[in-house]
Amino acid sequence: MGDVIVITYDRFEECEKDLTREQLIDLMVNENRQVYLHFNEIKADEDDYLHWDLENWTTVDGGHRFIRSYGLKGRILADEFSGYNVYDMTKFFLPETADKLELA
Repeated sequence: MGDVIVITYDRFEECEKDLTREQLIDLMVNENRQVYLHFNEIKADEDDYLHWDLENWTTVDGGHRFIRSYGLKGRILADEFSGYNVYDMTKFFLPETADKLELA
């Protein structure tokens, strides 16, 4: 699944790029970039507690831990976030499911 190329808008360079999941992860780890996944439909967790249409992915601890924050209808859900290690990323970081991607 890592070979899937997604069109990502780079906010810094103001252009679109064709990137794979591994390249996006590498940019988060090595260049301290953030990835925004925008969805046209509202997503929900398995308990139907958390609802979102935006995911913000970033890394902390020198690339050893990844943080996913959530947004809904233009508002960041400040108290809601999830932590992952690099091995979790193949299951939870799914840029190919987003309707729009941004690299910041």
